[in-house]
Amino acid sequence: MRLEQLDFFVEVSRSRSFSHAASHLFMSQQNVSTAIAKLEAELGFQLFERTHHGVVLTPQGIEALIKAEEILERVRDLKSIGQTAEKQLTGELRVELVPYIALPEMIVDFYRRNPAISIKTTERAPADIIADLHEGTADVGFMYLRKEELPRRVELLDTPGLEQEKLSQDQLYFCVSKKLKYPHRSYTIQELFEKRVPLVVFENLYDWAMETFEMIQVKNPLVYRVDVHVYKKMIQEGLAAGFATKTGLDQEIIFKKGEIDTLKIRGASLIVCMLYKKEPMSPMKEDFLSIIREKFQELHSEEA
Repeated sequence: MRLEQLDFFVEVSRSRSFSHAASHLFMSQQNVSTAIAKLEAELGFQLFERTHHGVVLTPQGIEALIKAEEILERVRDLKSIGQTAEKQLTGELRVELVPYIALPEMIVDFYRRNPAISIKTTERAPADIIADLHEGTADVGFMYLRKEELPRRVELLDTPGLEQEKLSQDQLYFCVSKKLKYPHRSYTIQELFEKRVPLVVFENLYDWAMETFEMIQVKNPLVYRVDVHVYKKMIQEGLAAGFATKTGLDQEIIFKKGEIDTLKIRGASLIVCMLYKKEPMSPMKEDFLSIIREKFQELHSEEA
């Protein structure tokens, strides 16, 4: 018994005609008839009966058709394993982002769809991200742009050769241990600095944070440059306060535990910006960009 005999059998049963089946299969009617006759001889029973309205399945032919379709479906599934492996995206995707941007759920979703891809994420300062994208040592970068309330405009980056996509607006928050008591739920940057609270800032973001959060205008600000682990610990212990964004609050475990108080900073809006070189654009990078856009669109829909 050959698979093509089963194909012919299924096609004849659908067409209810040997001549029509032969036409669909681009075969001669004689070849189709011969193949069906050999199949009936192997099975030991008749599959079709000829009538004035065409051929119809015998009772045994009906049972045989169900089994034949199951066999052909299993064969197609078996072939699809190799086809899927050939289409599966592979390679290494290098993603760089500023520490305040939290994208783990989006990156995990991309990995679920593309398990053969190795994803390397690195936290870098904005200037380093731009340099790495130009040099080709990074594929995609994420950073924040300042959004000024008056006049209403968004910071522009001078990045010739790089595409910039503004994905979403984010909000800046002041993060303190609940051991420290703050009477209000929102403050301006200047109001916070007047309280002379020690601040912690990521080491590789010090210059950017000083400018973005307007700390360069403060005389002798109490600012510690630390890594991410010390940053979280000092906030938890009430030794210093730090900054976080809405995206980070939704995903960072220390904020979800309820041990940290978050105070909205008025007039401190940021825009999530995605940067990349348009050329060359690999299928792997295209798929990643598409998923990121899709996920940010979902965030917009949920917030609306």
